[in-house]
Amino acid sequence: MQTMTIGDYKRQARQKLQGNWGAAIRLNAFPAALKFVGTILAALLIIGVITILIIAFGNTQANSEVNNAIKSSVEVSANQGANSTFMGSYGNELSSVLMSIIIAMVSTGIYWTSLDWLRGKKETVKFIDAFDGFNSRNILANFMLILVMTLFKILWTCLFIIPGCIKVFSYSQTLFIYKDMVDKHGKDNVPTSWAWYVTASRRLMQGHKAQLFWLEVSFIGWYILVFVTLGLAWFWVMPYINMTRTVFYENLAGSTFK
Repeated sequence: MQTMTIGDYKRQARQKLQGNWGAAIRLNAFPAALKFVGTILAALLIIGVITILIIAFGNTQANSEVNNAIKSSVEVSANQGANSTFMGSYGNELSSVLMSIIIAMVSTGIYWTSLDWLRGKKETVKFIDAFDGFNSRNILANFMLILVMTLFKILWTCLFIIPGCIKVFSYSQTLFIYKDMVDKHGKDNVPTSWAWYVTASRRLMQGHKAQLFWLEVSFIGWYILVFVTLGLAWFWVMPYINMTRTVFYENLAGSTFK
């Protein structure tokens, strides 16, 4: 493993993207578009809340009307019954979880494609490559690995908040490792236990979690740019971040799994 700084990872990612931004944007277009819409909705929500607060605290009459409206809303909600409230909340939570899983599975395809691209196995990439994790060869493994990682993270978070956050970094290389193992040995000759890949990631990340943490922190300025542009910058920022994470794995793992 070659010793690299945070700046080295980002520099190598930029070098790979130079002259290839169009392809990178196409590859990351689906999750970037979802985040773009999410950022717009979040901005509208914030603006709405601020507007209501200004009206409520700036005008006594308006404040009274807001209170009356809130009171009426509470009474109507109470009359609808606890059962419908529970079902609505459950439905929203389920939809959120399913959407998170779908985005994670798309991200798998992006990372796998980026890794092949970085290594020169692919000369260019296409939009459809982002959905590589959904094809018949990969969909089960993709789903199960994400599920196992999620369950492990939830378990650690329930026990202790801080260790739960640390495990996010410990398990971050799981999907990369699975890809390399399958590419090297074939799908029928790799460990069948999904937990094996999670454990392999944890071992690989021993002594390197802090560096990955600071690598993620180094993108704060780009996240601010995303907010300022109301999410439009996601189409450039996401390819950059994902390629940098791919470079991190390539340097860290070396030839361990390939």
